[in-house]
Amino acid sequence: MPDNPIDRTVSAQIADFLEETHQVEIDALIEQWADGYRSLVIDCGQVARFNQDLADDIVQFPNWMRDHFVDALQMLDATDPIDGDEISSGVTIRFRNVPNQREVGCYRPEDTGTAMTVVGQLAQITAVKPVLLKGSFVCQRCGTTTQISQPKQNDRLTEPHECRGCERQGPFKVDYESSEFRDRQLVQIKTPPEDATDGESQITAIVKGRLAGEYTGDVGSRVAVTGVLTLDGSNPESTEYPYLLDAEDIELRDGTGDKDVSDEELAVLTESDTPIGDLKASLLPGIQTTDKLELIKEALVLQLVGSPRADHEDGTRIRGDWHMLLLGDPGTAKSETVDEAHQLAPRSEIVGERVTAPGMTVSATDDGFGGSQWSIKAGVLVRANDGLCAIDEIDKISDDAIKALHNPMERQRVDASLADQSVSLPAYTAILAAGNPKYGRFDKYEPIPDQIDFKGTLLSRFDLIFLLQDEVDAEHDAAVGEAIAKSFLGSLEIEATGETDRDRAERNISSRIIRGYISRARELVPTVEDERVWKKGVAAYTNLRQQGDDDGNPNAVPVTARKQEGIFRLAGSSARARLSETIEVEDVERAVKLIRQSLEDVGIDPETGEFDADVIETGTSMSQKERMKSVKQVVKELNDGSAGNGPTVEEIAAELDVPVEKANKALEKLAHQGEVFTPQTDHYRTT
Repeated sequence: MPDNPIDRTVSAQIADFLEETHQVEIDALIEQWADGYRSLVIDCGQVARFNQDLADDIVQFPNWMRDHFVDALQMLDATDPIDGDEISSGVTIRFRNVPNQREVGCYRPEDTGTAMTVVGQLAQITAVKPVLLKGSFVCQRCGTTTQISQPKQNDRLTEPHECRGCERQGPFKVDYESSEFRDRQLVQIKTPPEDATDGESQITAIVKGRLAGEYTGDVGSRVAVTGVLTLDGSNPESTEYPYLLDAEDIELRDGTGDKDVSDEELAVLTESDTPIGDLKASLLPGIQTTDKLELIKEALVLQLVGSPRADHEDGTRIRGDWHMLLLGDPGTAKSETVDEAHQLAPRSEIVGERVTAPGMTVSATDDGFGGSQWSIKAGVLVRANDGLCAIDEIDKISDDAIKALHNPMERQRVDASLADQSVSLPAYTAILAAGNPKYGRFDKYEPIPDQIDFKGTLLSRFDLIFLLQDEVDAEHDAAVGEAIAKSFLGSLEIEATGETDRDRAERNISSRIIRGYISRARELVPTVEDERVWKKGVAAYTNLRQQGDDDGNPNAVPVTARKQEGIFRLAGSSARARLSETIEVEDVERAVKLIRQSLEDVGIDPETGEFDADVIETGTSMSQKERMKSVKQVVKELNDGSAGNGPTVEEIAAELDVPVEKANKALEKLAHQGEVFTPQTDHYRTT
């Protein structure tokens, strides 16, 4: 810091700057002075354009420059109505847009005392609480009041060493009415997950005075916090001094990544007639493709850009982000697809089989953050807000974690009551999940819900579900073997040369450009301007509804109204992926193609060969429900008036003339629902 406390030459330069650029803000400051608003926010970008030396001094000597801004204010005619001493003691100078931007963790001890803007992801934020600045301590022996300024380094109350009146060491009591308090809020920001290649760093920002409570962003948001870097010396017994940021400004950042990709770099996609095809061709390099995998890659492109959210007239919101589930045999590139999405999504989180329900949604931890015993920490669904949550091996995660997914997937919020705190956090998050069959491989002749290891009701939350089966095909198998061999040999070469970039001579378009394109596409809100578009969507939904049971089963419902929303949701994603401001017929056709394939994969009752919404909506096809009714009726009839143990599964199957295994599955479901029980092994009675 310069030796002289006030350099009037510097003050004069600042006064000229304020008169030229901040006259409106100064007038507002004077008008609101009596109401207690006494902050003047200085945009350092404007300072740099006026005088670069002044901007550099703000970075290097922020507190020294703050004194000069106060001194400059007193030089202005506009501040004459206010006493100079009152300005000197009452005004707060806050800097924003400091030309010294750092990522979380990218600073050193020698940077303390300098101003910077730290960019990261909001991890935790406390409530606004009053903090004692100057305490009035009343001696309980003689009544003398002694004022003591409280240390900034910690929250421990510092009492007078002795009374100024009787010179005894208390006891003292704080007189709150004559003490001075200031609002304070703590904000913790951390390295965004997409940037945390070398581990996660975090820093706590102290927000004081009028600024406390002004920022109301959600956990998971990207923020830029401007302030002065300091060290936390609150623990005198430790040699570690965590970094703190004395915050002066908090700005919400979009945070969708790779915004620095130039128009010239994006031209490879923006000027293409087939951007979706070009993106699809750049996904999963080194993996031998199939017709089904090509379709999944097309769906993945649409999921990464998402669809805009919309509001009904009644205030309800239609979600734009949508969910996709990949179910497949081992070795069908499910996990690679999930990892690819995680790598390419501008904002993403990825979890596996060890994730818990709190880790998925929200948890309370006893970490003492903000002086509180408990802190609320966001789970992956909240941290991936406005992005993607990738879940690998969803069939292996706990039942509690599965249950925790239901509401956020539909309502896109996480609501919880933890440690005497009620929270509601945003989770506008698309989910891509992959799972394996319960018995090793899928049987296309059995309903899908019977072959997976989690509740079938979760299936209804996914907009698209695709089945990947490992089928013997000599030509395809040879191509897969060749691709694996090349990938293995290429990995050895990368290891030998020290290169680690997966894009090296593999991906047609680099990951960086793809992320930049996705970020740009996600800004669009396509609309429907041609009535043929919505008519096409309605006709497609109506057509799907008609493809039910040809035998005229009045209970058969091929698809539900969810699919109508799904058609337009995917069509909006398709328009975004083309960087189009309007949804066209081709977008509806692409959406219908994906939805129809999804229905053919998992939405068909294998016994009737027809679409059946109940397979996905309830996990039980209509034909299975009808059989369950028949089985229950037979059990009841064979037990009627009998005190025995009830019929066996073989007797029930013979009575209905159905295979024993189908009767057995119906009995298992009835037992699970509590409608039948087994008084003796292999014998059944109704409840």
